[in-house]
Amino acid sequence: MIETRYSIETSPVSYILKEGTDSLVVIFAPYVDMKTDSDSNKKFIRKSGYKFYASIEQLKCAVLYIRDDFGYTGGFNILENGDRYPEIVTISLIKNIQKKLNIPDENTLFLGEKKAGFPSAFLGLKYGYNFLSILPLLDLEYHFEGKNKISKDAMFGTTSSPEKIIKELLGLKAEKPGLVIRSDYDNAIESFNSEIINFFDNEDKVSMLNLETQYLAFDIKNKVDTIVNEVVTDVCNAFIENKTVEKFQFDLSKSKIIDNEKIEHFFIDKKHRVIKYLQETKQSAEWLLFAFNPNVTIPEGNDFKTGYHYKFLKELPVNVVNIRDNFALNGGWYMWEQGDTYPEKLIYDFMEMKRKELNIEKKKVILFGASKGGFVSLYFAKKYGYSQVIAIVPILDPTHLLTKKINSVLGLKSNLKNPELAVLEKIDDKLETLSHYNNTIEGTIWCSDLDDMEGTTVSELFIESIPNVKVHKLENYIQNDKPTIAHSEIASEFLGKIKSTIVELVKL
Repeated sequence: MIETRYSIETSPVSYILKEGTDSLVVIFAPYVDMKTDSDSNKKFIRKSGYKFYASIEQLKCAVLYIRDDFGYTGGFNILENGDRYPEIVTISLIKNIQKKLNIPDENTLFLGEKKAGFPSAFLGLKYGYNFLSILPLLDLEYHFEGKNKISKDAMFGTTSSPEKIIKELLGLKAEKPGLVIRSDYDNAIESFNSEIINFFDNEDKVSMLNLETQYLAFDIKNKVDTIVNEVVTDVCNAFIENKTVEKFQFDLSKSKIIDNEKIEHFFIDKKHRVIKYLQETKQSAEWLLFAFNPNVTIPEGNDFKTGYHYKFLKELPVNVVNIRDNFALNGGWYMWEQGDTYPEKLIYDFMEMKRKELNIEKKKVILFGASKGGFVSLYFAKKYGYSQVIAIVPILDPTHLLTKKINSVLGLKSNLKNPELAVLEKIDDKLETLSHYNNTIEGTIWCSDLDDMEGTTVSELFIESIPNVKVHKLENYIQNDKPTIAHSEIASEFLGKIKSTIVELVKL
């Protein structure tokens, strides 16, 4: 493939064209890569900046690769020094190639990944093209202020700001369908901007899909390039066949989920959402136990944990539905995903669907969980009127833990002056619910005052709010001369008593 230069007056842009028929895929380069010369810290060597998708080369469509050759490390094909000529010359090039190949707008797809995901969406919306934006970098303000100050002026000039281009995007209206592929396991904080996410959510012609719908978290974190190539191929194939990305969905028959794990599909606010779970149904069992698990899939050596920790529940005479906290990076406490509260509604709707499906009375439902799951079991029991709860070492004040992942869970910026206060304000209604709603629940809390995890202290005020819940503390059962006890060990010390408690409960 040969790189070519295209210019309007003195404004050039570099590109590579693979000719084809019927359809055109325009691929924006994710970056202009620069590396330091080995002999000098000040001398830079430019690499090509193109990202090639080998699978697309096999398709019959034409492919136009455009290099982001503007500004220092690129100007998103939109700006350089505050001037909009990169956008003008980029669109002019695309129109010129369309004319040369006789391919209309409706047969043209804009595609970009990560940094290039922003211009693919922005230019697609603005100029009326189908677009695919994969793991897009959306928060330009944080991107430039937080880690790329040196290139900010090169893109925006000294009198402009990223906020201006974000506001322009928010004022656009989609003429043709767009598709945004996101992931909760994208560690780039710049990939989230609440205003833009809400804009996409509310834009009728823009669809949003989560990689977790089809792929394991472990694979997303470790094989993201392979997954992106697979997604790009699937979307481009669908576009070539249908000339739209509007109705694209992952092929769920190929979902990379673990053995026996099930997926339940929901549409909330017109958007596709999923619940992942394991279910153990026991014939003649009159009780149903929902288990809230402490984390999502994580690597462990050469294997990975599933995020389902309570294998002993299989032994008990109850129906069991283990729900995976598949929201946000390492879980969103079953309540949030990047500031959106849809997981709480999704979980409750799912629980009620399962309860009715199994024909279980609400008074014979047990909510069960440890650590984070202990908080959630108490929260859902008190707020939604479930009568039985078993909470092990519950994190009754999650403020400190959530401060460590405020963006993926709560949608807050990491550069806050007082992040713990911001987190407290965000979760205050949850803590209020935990203390003051429904005081008629029954059950048991298993805990310890010597717990080494912050936020686990069971206050007298909280005990007063649950008069029918017994509180068992480890130090009342075993001799211990240590100043602290590992948070994860407390549950195993109580395991036998927890099993017998559930057995006795369901015999009543």
